[in-house]
Amino acid sequence: MLAADASSLYAKNLLTFLSLMLSKDGFKLDMEDDLLAATLVTHAGEVRFGNK
Repeated sequence: MLAADASSLYAKNLLTFLSLMLSKDGFKLDMEDDLLAATLVTHAGEVRFGNK
């Protein structure tokens, strides 16, 4: 039962995260969103993570 619950929670978290990037108009990255900005590794040819 624990594995099924863990899979359901993971799927819900993933769907919620992806919904931040999807709109009626399609795929859009809102760089003002703290979660998206913090998890984005590259954007427009620029490495945004790990080069500090």
